[in-house]
Amino acid sequence: MIKLRALRSAAAVALLLSPFAAAAEEEKSENVPAAPEEPVYDNHVTAGIGYQSADAFRFGRFNGLNGQGPFGIGEFLLRGGDSWDSGGTNHWRAEGRNLGLPSRSFDLGYGSQGWYGLQFYYDGVPFNQYKDLHTIYDNSGAGTLNGGLSSSTPWFKSAALAPFLTNQQLKTQRDIFGGSFDYKPPQTDWLITTTFRHDHKEGTQEGSLLFGTGKNAALQGTVPTGASGNLVIFPMPISYDIDRYDAKIAYNGQGIQAEFGYTYSGFTDNNTSFNAVDPFSSPAPIPLGDFFGSPNGNNLGPPGTMIQAAYSLPPSNSAHYLKGTLGYNFTDTTRLMSTFQYGLQLQNAPYTPGTLNSFLLTKGLSSGPSSLNGQVRTLFGNATLTSRPLDKLDLKLSYTIDKRDNDTAKQLIQSTYVDSWQTYANAIGTPASALGVPNFIYSSSIQTVKGEAGYRILPKTKLTLGLIHKDTTRTLSDVNSQQENAASARLNSALPLGLNGFLGYEHSIRTGNYNGLIPWQYLGFATNQNNPTAFFESSRTRDAVNGRLSASPRDEVSFGFETRFANNHYASDVFGLTSDHTLSVSPDVTWTPLEGLNLHLFYSYEQIFRNDTGQISIANPVGAATLGTWTQSSRDNTHTLGFAGDWQATPDLKFGVGYNFAYGDVLYSLADGLTAAQSPILANQALVIQPLPDVTSTLHSLTVHGEYNFTPRISLWVGTTFERFRYNDFALAAYTNPVQFGNYLYPGYGNPSYSVVVAGAAVRVRF
Repeated sequence: MIKLRALRSAAAVALLLSPFAAAAEEEKSENVPAAPEEPVYDNHVTAGIGYQSADAFRFGRFNGLNGQGPFGIGEFLLRGGDSWDSGGTNHWRAEGRNLGLPSRSFDLGYGSQGWYGLQFYYDGVPFNQYKDLHTIYDNSGAGTLNGGLSSSTPWFKSAALAPFLTNQQLKTQRDIFGGSFDYKPPQTDWLITTTFRHDHKEGTQEGSLLFGTGKNAALQGTVPTGASGNLVIFPMPISYDIDRYDAKIAYNGQGIQAEFGYTYSGFTDNNTSFNAVDPFSSPAPIPLGDFFGSPNGNNLGPPGTMIQAAYSLPPSNSAHYLKGTLGYNFTDTTRLMSTFQYGLQLQNAPYTPGTLNSFLLTKGLSSGPSSLNGQVRTLFGNATLTSRPLDKLDLKLSYTIDKRDNDTAKQLIQSTYVDSWQTYANAIGTPASALGVPNFIYSSSIQTVKGEAGYRILPKTKLTLGLIHKDTTRTLSDVNSQQENAASARLNSALPLGLNGFLGYEHSIRTGNYNGLIPWQYLGFATNQNNPTAFFESSRTRDAVNGRLSASPRDEVSFGFETRFANNHYASDVFGLTSDHTLSVSPDVTWTPLEGLNLHLFYSYEQIFRNDTGQISIANPVGAATLGTWTQSSRDNTHTLGFAGDWQATPDLKFGVGYNFAYGDVLYSLADGLTAAQSPILANQALVIQPLPDVTSTLHSLTVHGEYNFTPRISLWVGTTFERFRYNDFALAAYTNPVQFGNYLYPGYGNPSYSVVVAGAAVRVRF
């Protein structure tokens, strides 16, 4: 559809240039013909081609541009409907974006204004994780080994497996299809809406598993241990289908608004388990009565016995939700808004086998229900009352409850322990777990009350004070009761010279009754198996400050400055996280030095600091071992600097440029608490904590583009991007060699650094 837009005539422009000509122009205006009207084009189609200079898997993580070579450029926008003077209200729209890439998307819409509307959309969401995972498994996703491996490869010689390793790419593609239908009965205040969405995600991502076969000189089943098992990194198969359906009816009256709806969500994992074969076979074992033993043998059966694990993948599940919202205006200055949601979450996927080892399947070591039959009820409710009793005073009071009731029945599950002839329950040696290990039945309830009062102390200055009380209860948790109270103040003001800003402060105190024995008692232990630390549930004191200042002293210049600092202190923690803080600072400037030229400069700095404390047993060959304390602090810093500019050089020619620089580092500081007298005589001197190298990364990204209009309907776009990423992480050294350790198979992927140039050109046609 084409709309018409009136342009200024030459006479009108002259009026702006010379006020003395006004009277004369008025006399002439009746005899001057109207200026021609230029059409405005609402539709366009863009097509072109681009080229990428090098393989850069990380560069294309989220758009699919990960390989060298050409790619397509395409997008379109088509709109139409009844003319504004036809009396009709029908309209339609079709739009496509990134059509030459895996991140392509499009949507279609049709409807009648104020009556009904239909929409359908598609989104492609790629994710490229690694391009060079070294794995012993083939690409079937069935857990089978790559190639004909020897059945006599000793478990401790991973180098013998090197010829069978393959390189695989770890990536997923999510395809999202959805749509909606809105219907508003004529001459009513009702609206009916239905939506649907289907996601399909396919591919692989990194996973790891430990074959806890206890391979050592001791007989299996006598001293089983997972510490001597075999660790492998594997490509975990991903094949998910996610469905969601929503239906709701809404009423929008003069003094009351209401909405009621239903939501169904379903998750289907098309794979139940990854049935991985242990690549570390052992020499033929020697029969020893009921056992099979040999130096470094697997002791799991006669020669040829294959060790295979069923690695459980995310189980399929579903959920149902009923939702309601009600808004009511008591007076012109007092309103109540309430929200309610009740949910039922269900999961009854079959359990994977406790073991796939053929020799152990006949021993009757695994027992228990075949599925979880899980059921969780959720409840969310909120009521908010806002009022303005005085012209300068605003009040707000709210209550929120977020509750999770786990109605799943307690089960006792018996399974093998590190692929041995023992059960897990017997191996941990607790009388209460002799019949099996129970599933955790975790429930929680969080209630929050907020109060806020704002008073306009000056015509352009407002002070807001707030109080928050939060009460949390949990079951089977180290901290089953927790309270948090917070007070805040915020000052908003508009100052002279175009200054606007706010400054806020919040102080909160969180307390809880830590009891680390609670979850262990549920498992059948009589004592706490961990050091007394509650981690994220710990008692905490927080102070936070945030603010922003913006100004526009002149029409062509504006700037802004935003900052936030939050400090947490965990006074009750003996070990674990004892303190942390976050800091962010972000200034930016926008400047228009000339008409048609716009410049923007920005910078941001972020820091995350953590301080941890732990305990270690220090061996002493001339005396009893002593307990030492180690400390670790880490500081993550991120700097981002950039600028962007666009210049309308002529009515038909436009240029743009943008540059971003990002630098990040992780700085470690460690200490092991050893004294000068202890260090020379330690038997484990090699284990003394050593400083860790910093982890750093830098990113440069430069983009230049331009557009030229040959005619009002046809234009040419050209652009190029250069990006350089450098990553330095000491941990990559361990991953580079997949067979560096005897019974480990590392992923072996290399450094993700890259330098790449992407260039493209496209033609846009408007109509």
